[in-house]
Amino acid sequence: METVIRKVLAASHLPDRDKKKAIHHLLARIGSTLSKPDTSLLLDLGVELKTGSNRTLLDDWTGDRIVEVVSSAHRDLFWAFFHADWFHGKISSTSTNMDYVRNITFMVQVVRRKEVTALTEDDRLELEQDMSTLRSFAEKKCIGAQPPLDHALQGIFIVMFVNLSGARPLAVNDYVQFLVDHIASSPVASGPGQESSQQSTKNATLLLRQCWEDRPDNVVLTLPHLLFYLSDTQKECPLAIGQLVGAVPPNFTSYVEPFIQGMDRSALWRLQLPVQRLIDWLVTKDMPGIGVWIVSIMEGLASQGEFIILRELADKNAYKIARQLAFLHRRVDALLVLRCILLGYHHSDVLFKNISQGLIPLLVPCRKTPEDREFAADVCSLAQTLVIHFGDVDEIGTKVQKARMALDLGGGITRYAGKLVEEGTPYADALRALFCSGDFFKAILTDTAKVPPGKVLTTRLREAFTGMSTSRLSIYTPLTLYKALPDWLNDGHQQDAAEFTK
Repeated sequence: METVIRKVLAASHLPDRDKKKAIHHLLARIGSTLSKPDTSLLLDLGVELKTGSNRTLLDDWTGDRIVEVVSSAHRDLFWAFFHADWFHGKISSTSTNMDYVRNITFMVQVVRRKEVTALTEDDRLELEQDMSTLRSFAEKKCIGAQPPLDHALQGIFIVMFVNLSGARPLAVNDYVQFLVDHIASSPVASGPGQESSQQSTKNATLLLRQCWEDRPDNVVLTLPHLLFYLSDTQKECPLAIGQLVGAVPPNFTSYVEPFIQGMDRSALWRLQLPVQRLIDWLVTKDMPGIGVWIVSIMEGLASQGEFIILRELADKNAYKIARQLAFLHRRVDALLVLRCILLGYHHSDVLFKNISQGLIPLLVPCRKTPEDREFAADVCSLAQTLVIHFGDVDEIGTKVQKARMALDLGGGITRYAGKLVEEGTPYADALRALFCSGDFFKAILTDTAKVPPGKVLTTRLREAFTGMSTSRLSIYTPLTLYKALPDWLNDGHQQDAAEFTK
């Protein structure tokens, strides 16, 4: 059999497709009828094809088929051949880049066949020993390699970790750092010709998520590495890091604030960069899950009194974030960040002007159905609310009125007050969830009752809270804008509270 297969491989007149068919047919027929000596020769051929320095894709495929057939038809012979000493010998001969590519993939295949064919307790003990050998090899040659192996070779080890859970390193912290470093060294942006690197990044992300599931503490070990790369001013941060941030379970955001509190105050300004990078991804990519991390870092900065940074971030990004409400896969994250911006300690006329300008373009597609037109009226209401209470910007007010006239909304703002549309444009409910509430009046009275007597509201806000009767206030008023008002008045930061007091 071994001789026949060699002749098929050497037949220069046959295309590879026909050679594969012939070899597959030959191996399918032998079953357990092949004698042990012949099987041994066949297995030698399979190993030779898998480990040859000049092997071709056809050689590799043929070696795989031979190993698979022998492991099933002559299990005892297969186990006797690939014993512990074979693994040690293969590892000791792995030194060059070509050795890594050739030997690791072959060892992974052998161990997987052993997993499938293990029958006795002795088999399982031997398999554990093989796994331990591979794990030690990985910890020494890959995890702790100095200088680090190049990205492609790291990817080969990562494939081993994906396929052989028992071969994963025991040094958890170093393992987590290795995976994050590998992801961070991936291309900054995906593109053609990078499929191998993208697959390696996906594998590394898969392993990290498995680490998080196995031991939640591993999430805590991961966060500092992610913040390090997000804050790196020396080079661009790859998109894969942002995707990894979005994959972290949101319940671990509680670890962000203690981490920020432990930072030197002189270094807090560096956190502006990770927030900006995450926002840039939010407004350009569909990356569900990153909104909660933007909010957690901003809240951590607020707890340290870094309101100037927050004001700059809000003024710069409010328009772009408001525009994302129109995109299904970005809506949840955009809503989270807008809530944080609107409820925070970082308000200015620029902020509300930008949010209003971000809302108005959402009216453009709202020209077809009655539901679309009703949603357009809601957007006008939201924009005008921001102008009335916080902006008083003639330019924005004019744009709102022009938008209403262009859509022939007429008195639509008051007509739709108090009514929630359950159908229509997909982001209508999302906008209402952010800005609208039937319990507005009750909630405002409850919140403002907590304001100390020494603090007096501005005339404009007092009118909004207590009057609610003037014609210009008979529209949707965004409850969430006021939810944190007592904090604004009590936080002791006079510069930020000044515009809300007199």
